[in-house]
Amino acid sequence: MAVQQAAVIGAGTMGAEIALVIAEHGVPVVLKEIAPQYLERGLRQIDALLQRRVERGRLRTEEAQAARARIHPTLEEQALTTVDFVIEAVPEQLALKQAVFRDLGRLTPPHAVLATNTSSLPVHELAQASGRPANVIGFHFFNPASVMRLVEVVVTAETAEATVATALAFARQIGKLPVRVRECPGFLVNRILVAGMVEGMRYQQEQRAALDAVDRALREQARVPMGPFQLADLVGLDIVAEIGGILEAAYGERFQVPPIVRELVAQGRLGQKSGGGFYQPDGTPLPLGDQPVEGEQLVQRVLAAGFLEAYRCLEEGIASPDEIDLAMQAGAGWPLGPLTWAEQQGLPRVVALLQRLAATVGPRFTPPASLVERAARGEPLRPQPTDTPRSGGA
Repeated sequence: MAVQQAAVIGAGTMGAEIALVIAEHGVPVVLKEIAPQYLERGLRQIDALLQRRVERGRLRTEEAQAARARIHPTLEEQALTTVDFVIEAVPEQLALKQAVFRDLGRLTPPHAVLATNTSSLPVHELAQASGRPANVIGFHFFNPASVMRLVEVVVTAETAEATVATALAFARQIGKLPVRVRECPGFLVNRILVAGMVEGMRYQQEQRAALDAVDRALREQARVPMGPFQLADLVGLDIVAEIGGILEAAYGERFQVPPIVRELVAQGRLGQKSGGGFYQPDGTPLPLGDQPVEGEQLVQRVLAAGFLEAYRCLEEGIASPDEIDLAMQAGAGWPLGPLTWAEQQGLPRVVALLQRLAATVGPRFTPPASLVERAARGEPLRPQPTDTPRSGGA
């Protein structure tokens, strides 16, 4: 099904940017809110983004005007009765999102795809609330939505294949890179990313290392865009604590966020959005440690933790090997996907590293039996292409 008209529910930071992305790619989009002040705030954000792009030469004035004209702000439910694809982008509160999906199930056409931009809440519970679970899918953008290419297309046990096909096609239609993900707590990118983030924080806590030294070592040696403390400040410490709690409840102590995160949240230090988190606004880190960093040990722990979670996702059928690597490169900015990293190291060497870390750091690094067996057999992580027999001739 081709999407002729879309809708975004919620004109907050993500919702406004998602609506702009859709409009810039030629699709009319309804931007729905519950109060005029929220709608006006979202439109100001859209106008500012468009103006910035014109000033930087990325858009011509007439292109910006055309994109803006495709965005139809409204407070009226009736505007949703003709749309083909709806993206819910309201705050991360399950009851609120369930109420939105109950309304969407009632208001939208029977063919409409009902998508959620949630980063952590169970998509299947929103699907049940809609009364049309076959039409519901996760459609998780990454922040900032107008810049980041990746969209996780999160498929529940009840999502119809036609819904999946429409979602994948629509993501491409609006210039995004979709990765199909089977629903699980944390989905794909956050699950792997938080595993590495928490391990970096644990290293700092154990070694009493300087925060900025930890971040710098990972940027320079692992070549990731940000270390764990910079990333936490960008995402929001309250969000890190929330997602970490969800992942810990689902998968156990390997996702246990260090207590300092919740202590800072209680103090109102949420990161960049509150004027300070692990770092002060002037870039000075909090004095939580002053010891030097053993870069190789830190990098090994963080990359090993990320790889282990990626391997678990592979074993659970959450995504294909290529999609796992692509998602971490496009969604987290990693220079290599975690499976490619392991393949380059060699599985026997990775297993030996994990066994050493399990003995010296903690049992969370114990390699799964299936991984040990793969390494012993020389079996790769991804299916290898088979030679096609030649036909005819000598």
